[in-house]
Amino acid sequence: MRKINLLIIMAILMGGCTKLPPEYKQTKEDLFPKIGTINTIEIGENMFSKTYSIGKKIIVQGNKVHAKDRDFVFNNDKLRITKEKYNAICYSWFCAVDTTNDGFLDSWWDAKVDKNILPLTEKVAYRLEDIRSPSYYKKTSLYQGKVNNKIKISYREFSGTIARPAFTQDVEYQLNTDGTATLGFKGLRIEVLTATNTNITYKVTHDYK
Repeated sequence: MRKINLLIIMAILMGGCTKLPPEYKQTKEDLFPKIGTINTIEIGENMFSKTYSIGKKIIVQGNKVHAKDRDFVFNNDKLRITKEKYNAICYSWFCAVDTTNDGFLDSWWDAKVDKNILPLTEKVAYRLEDIRSPSYYKKTSLYQGKVNNKIKISYREFSGTIARPAFTQDVEYQLNTDGTATLGFKGLRIEVLTATNTNITYKVTHDYK
């Protein structure tokens, strides 16, 4: 008798479980600017950066989605992908979905009972942003200007949002007679096309190792 009651309780609990779509997780490297493109920046601006992300989050316009006569509040929640490849955002049992992946949440469903997707009364705009882990790091290269026939570059690495002094290094490079140069640092290669006291025109040919 106890065994039968236990099976009934387990069936009830399993039937009430929330079936949320899996979180979108993808580790990737973001390079700015792209390798091989020609760019011009001023002193103090970033010549090249490499940032690591581990997924995406949804930023809902107004932070609210209205359904079933109530507002569901979202605050930078993680992106989920349904089995139909829809972008989705969930709070407890409630999931709002973009069934056309056009940047608007247009439908919803009850993930607890796995009912059919129903249309929202009003579409809600959203945008996607990369998620940075607390331990993510970012590499940057800042143009520090030209003195005589030399230019100065500041290479920095960030952990989270804080620059670590041990990973900041200032390097001077001698320009060629025609004002060009090839800069190298930890595998990074930058071809300088022109450089002045106010700006520099260049292209990145190789990423950091």
